[in-house]
Amino acid sequence: MYSVQIVRCLNDAFSLKEVWDKLILEQQSLLFPFVVYEEYCKINHLENSLVIFVVFQARVDVVAIFPFYTQNKMIHALFGDHFYEFDLLLAKTIKDDDHATIFKMLALSLLKERQIDFVQVVLKNISSSSYAQIFFNYCQKAFPHLLHHNYAVDIYWIATGNFEFYWEGVSKNLKKNMRKATRELQKHYSIEYRSYKGGAITEELRERFYQIESDNWKGSEGYSIKTQSALVRFYNKLIPNMQAAELFFLVIKAKGSDSESESEMSIAALLVFHHQHTVYYWKSGYRQHFASYSPSHLLLGHAISMHFQNPTIEKINLIASGQSYIKSWNVEVAYLNTVAIYSGSFIGHLLYLKKKSKNMIKWVLLMIKGERG
Repeated sequence: MYSVQIVRCLNDAFSLKEVWDKLILEQQSLLFPFVVYEEYCKINHLENSLVIFVVFQARVDVVAIFPFYTQNKMIHALFGDHFYEFDLLLAKTIKDDDHATIFKMLALSLLKERQIDFVQVVLKNISSSSYAQIFFNYCQKAFPHLLHHNYAVDIYWIATGNFEFYWEGVSKNLKKNMRKATRELQKHYSIEYRSYKGGAITEELRERFYQIESDNWKGSEGYSIKTQSALVRFYNKLIPNMQAAELFFLVIKAKGSDSESESEMSIAALLVFHHQHTVYYWKSGYRQHFASYSPSHLLLGHAISMHFQNPTIEKINLIASGQSYIKSWNVEVAYLNTVAIYSGSFIGHLLYLKKKSKNMIKWVLLMIKGERG
């Protein structure tokens, strides 16, 4: 009923474009159009390092795509290393009973038949309810002789509903500082919040976003989009091809000025993506000269209030792992797992022991810190 083929280069993957773009709309995770993955592969020189498992039904219809790439005998989830969340692409038409069959076929191809030579398979940033996690769970049960490792990172999100009830739980200090910053800013400027969606996001707006995102420590330390030509290329492909993209700006205008264009300035920006009933706050930036006014916080608060007013949005995902300040926003915590499957080879065992020892040291240090606290 089902069969598996492996696509190993970008040129051969072009035949998947139409079904790829159809499948991503059916997934619970935020995934991207084929053209975005294409650009990602070119930027990272992965054109001939792909390992894409394609599952056919009756040898005709593509019903699942599992995108990976290889590097130094390690198999990585395509895109999972650098971006928010990774998942396998499965058609909704597949019955739940057939999921096990498809995962078994993938596991056999990858782990038993060893069609790809590897020492480690890494799946980064997968949610506990994702297809990728279910596949990993199957591998653990079906191939206990292989070594596995699992660790998690935290992400922060907000459930929409009653905004007043939500806002009551936001840190009092944060709200106080935002009110103060607004008052101080309004002494000299008029304030306006603007947003643009999908096709309304022009090249000029993209360039403005890059400039703002770079006009602070990110730019000076080389971490911003604008300071990395590869990232500029990637975002120039990503934003126009995401109809569910949205850009927010905090715009100020000097009081008493007659000129519209010369006195106007955007001092903070926020890029978000919508998918099904969730909005993902992807990347933000601010101008360093106005840092004392906390423009990023002001813009974030505005965006949150706007998305609470949208009845189709059930969750705001802040994608802010490791950033403690975000907890002031009355957030809930969820976890994304990173899982690894090691081959039974000598090198596979060494990699497993290395990762295990590192995590054990971290755990001991945390325990010592906790006791001292």
